[in-house]
Order: sequence, then structure tokens, then C-alpha cells
Amino acid sequence: MQSSIRSQTSSDPAFAVPWPTIAAAFLVASVMAAMLALNWHGFRGGGGDDWQYLDAARCLRDNVLCLPETHWAARYALVGPLAATSALFGESHLTVGLPSLLATSVVLITLFLSVGRITDLPAALIACLMLVLTPVFVDRAVRPNADMIELGWSVLSAGLLLRARGERGLLLVASGLCAGLAFGARATAIAPVALIIVGWAFATWRHRPWRNFLEWGLAAAIPILAEAAFHGAFHGDPLLRWALELNHTAIPSAALAAEHRGAFPFFNPALIGAWPVRFGPDIHWTVNGLVSLFFSPAIALTLVVSIGSQLLVRLVRAPVPRWTPLLFAGAFGHFAILVYGLGIDPTPRMFLPGITLLCVAAGINIAALCAHRPVLTAGALLAPLFLLFLARAASVQYAALDLLALDRAATRMIAGAPQPLAGGLSTLRMLALNTAAQTLPYASPDSPSVLVLAPQGCTVQAQNMGSSETVAAVLNGTSLTKSDPSLVAWMRERRILLAPQAPTALCIITRSPRGG
Repeated sequence: MQSSIRSQTSSDPAFAVPWPTIAAAFLVASVMAAMLALNWHGFRGGGGDDWQYLDAARCLRDNVLCLPETHWAARYALVGPLAATSALFGESHLTVGLPSLLATSVVLITLFLSVGRITDLPAALIACLMLVLTPVFVDRAVRPNADMIELGWSVLSAGLLLRARGERGLLLVASGLCAGLAFGARATAIAPVALIIVGWAFATWRHRPWRNFLEWGLAAAIPILAEAAFHGAFHGDPLLRWALELNHTAIPSAALAAEHRGAFPFFNPALIGAWPVRFGPDIHWTVNGLVSLFFSPAIALTLVVSIGSQLLVRLVRAPVPRWTPLLFAGAFGHFAILVYGLGIDPTPRMFLPGITLLCVAAGINIAALCAHRPVLTAGALLAPLFLLFLARAASVQYAALDLLALDRAATRMIAGAPQPLAGGLSTLRMLALNTAAQTLPYASPDSPSVLVLAPQGCTVQAQNMGSSETVAAVLNGTSLTKSDPSLVAWMRERRILLAPQAPTALCIITRSPRGG
């Protein structure tokens, strides 16, 4: 009997083990794990959004009816899971990153299966590897953020819709529910959801399945209406969430000049032009956002390679699906909706859905090139391209501040510090998960000893904290610069992918009256 079973499993296609698929999935998972192991750059607090989400989760954890006062706190699709995981497992760098890590896994699994189903395994593998090795994607993977949660629900919605082939049934309903939950992460989900609807309509325009659209739309409305009913019943305003989202420009931000705070976001050229140009030249408000993305180290390589792959496919006339160029149109449509329609600050993290579409397009194109001219493509394009992506992503991930080292330094320094000790606002928010730092009050002008993160080193920080009436001195400091391996040090010296390290340190600065 054993021999018959063995024979069946080795010859019957129903029992065949898809080793290439398993190997490809393992490669994607391994590269993702390697990026995270290189530097677990998760919760970083400070003035970032992740501290706002943690603060909202703490409030929700203590009181499920906690009234959201900011647009961050009203994003229950993130705040709810964050409150649940921290309640179940406590607060740590691992647990607060679990919702984002789960969403990251959903994105990669759904993308791998969906692209493999509609094209082939090589395209799915290349698309997923490109996405994993896009620095902004890894940056969001374990950090509490709405970007990855929105992407996760959007990609899952699209994947379920593809699996359902647009036909009525449980998969169609599930796809609609996922689209509605994407709005629970952020109102900008209107862009990827609109792309899903347009793509679906384009693919089925001959059949016009209006009932299917209606069923999907009703399912998508359920989470949105449930949230509105909750706010109406317990907070007295069913539109509370949307009012907070529309008013996000009123919150003081270093990225937006005071005269533009509270500006109406929709189709507002003044607001669009007010956002800072972070990378590249300042040309004109109509193109600054797009140009900036092509100069950003977080996504520039992905943009260039995806567009280059399309040009190369056309040049050598490699056979690709006719709808592949529409993926580029969808990516630009996503950008246009957010930047020109909603007046969003054009930072790379806002465009993860569009970046995902570009990775899919590049995966299809590069796989087609490999099939069309295998020797030339594999030798001259594929291997060097993978190494370039790997080096770029690894360098960006490695260059980021080691937050776990910061946490260890804080625990050690607080334990040996003289009392009373206070902490700088931004520093304590960065150390919000550190139990020792949680006992410290926020520093005031009268605080004699202050724990502070010093980007330019403790000596410069002490000079900045002194005044005509106060003498500031360094009591203790821990350098947070990294001991680079020889190859990395060689690269830094020559500015190859890495810049010289800033003398960042965690410091305890004492202050005393002059002449006292």
C-alpha cells in the first residue's frame, strides 16, 4: 500500500508538489526577513504618525468609546488592531508592528498568487522581489502606519475580485468588504478603490454586470456605514471621521507653512504648491511632486526600472499582455487623484498602491524579456538588476537609526542617572515603548537634567540647550553610530549608496544657573 501511495503522489498531477512555486515564495520571504533582520526599523515615535497611532490605541484600549480628536485616532482599521495586539501581548517593538507586518504579508501573498494566476510564476516572483526591495515598502513593513494597512486591504480586495472573476458570490462580497475596510485605514483609499472599479469596468464593459457592481458596492458600504453608526450613536456625529480627515491640514506641521493650515484640500493649487520639494529641483507646482519621486532614494530605482522595462519590451517587441500599459496609467492615476485631487503631501509612502502596480508591470515585462531573449536578459539584465535593488534596499535599511540600540541605551542611562531626570518631548515619544522612559516627566525650562536624543552629538546639544542665564553640560552620553564592517566603511568613505554617519547620540544634559 505504501508503494502505491508513493507512486500516486509522484505521478498524479493532483498530488504534484509545485516546487518552483514553493522555492519562489521562500525566496521572497527570505529577502523580506533579511531586510527586517538587517535593521528592525519599526516604531520610531518622535514627531511621526506612529506615536499618534500608539497614543490613540492606548486610549481605545482603556476605553472603547474613546473620542477620537485627530484623524490619526479615527483610523480604526489600524488603531483597533494596534490596541488589540498591545492588550493581548503587551507593548513592545514587535507587538506594535504586528498589524503592519500582517498587512505586509497579505500584500505579498495576494500579489504572488494573483500575478502568478493571471500571468506566470516568473512575473509574480519578479514583481514581489521588486516590491520587497523598494525601500519605502520595507520602511512601512513593521512600523505602525496607515499606508500598509490601506495597501493590504486594497490589494486583498483586488485579489479576491480577480479570483471571483467578477461573478456574484462570497468572494465578490469579501472583495467589497475589503475595499470598505481600506477606507477605515485612511480616506485616501478612494484612489486605489477607484482604480479597482475602473479596472473591473474596463475588463467587463461588454457584459456590464451591474448587479455584480451593486452587490460589491453594498458590501463595501457596510464597514463605512458601521463606522458612521458607531460615531453617531456614541459620539453624536456620524460624519466625525470624515470631518477629522478633511481638517488634517489644520494640524501644525513643519511641512506646511502656517498660512496654508486649514486649507480646503480638494483641487487646491495653492495647497499643492505649498508642500515642500524634498528631492530634486523646484520647477513648478504642477510637476514638483512627480519630479521629487524620481529623485527620492525610497522609490526612484523602482520607478526608473519599471518605465525602462516597458520601453525595452517595446524596443525588442517581446510579447506581453495588451493591458500591461494600463498598469502604468493606473499608477499615474493614483498619483493624480492624491496630489491634484486631494492635495496630499507627495511623500513616497503615500503612493504604495501605485508603486505596487508598477512592480507588477515590471515583473510582467522583465519575465517576458527573459522568455524572449533568455541568455541576454539573464546575463546582462536580471542578475545585475537584482543585485542593484538588493544593494539599494539594504543600504537604506542599514543607514536608518538602530532603534533597538536606542532603547537599550535609554534603559541603561536612566538606571544610572541622578534624579530628578526629565526627557525631551520628541525623545520620550521615541522611547514610548521603553518602560524606564515611561516614568520620566516631560522636560521643562527648569528641569536640571534632561534625557535627549542629539542628532549632532552631545556637545552640540548642550550648546543649543544653554542660554544667557543657564549653563548646560554633558553628564552622560551614548553614541548611536554604528560600527561598520570594513566593506560598509569603504562604501561610506566613497559615498557609494551610503552617506557618512551623523554623530547621533543619546545624552543626559544638566542645566544650572550661571554663576550658581
